Amino acid sequence: MNSNKELTFCADADISLFVEVRIDGSVVDPKNYSVTSGSTIVTLKPSYLNTFKDGEHTIEIIFKGGKAATTFKIAKQSSNSTATTKNTTTTNNSRSPKTGDFTDAGIYILLLGMLVIAILGVWKRKMV
Repeated sequence: MNSNKELTFCADADISLFVEVRIDGSVVDPKNYSVTSGSTIVTLKPSYLNTFKDGEHTIEIIFKGGKAATTFKIAKQSSNSTATTKNTTTTNNSRSPKTGDFTDAGIYILLLGMLVIAILGVWKRKMV
């Protein structure tokens, strides 16, 4: 509360699918947040955050075909306060591209071994 800090959430969905933001079930006026790409990044403005009572709140980022939801906590500011958040459910029926590299190095090693054997076989035939 009254920290004058923004609160940022990132959802793993394309920004072109973004529809709206809801907090505690109510639609948030777009003037109270900004949306940027990099998946979809929603940043709540400090002036809007100051209107909340202390306690836990739910944010939902709504997309065409799904939504991402989590909770956040507004706490009275004290000298040793820390912000905590926890991830909850994400449901998204749209197809987002995979962003990690999940290839298995074993496949490449096997292909390299087969290539070496093939080259040695061809080389041996030419020698005979």
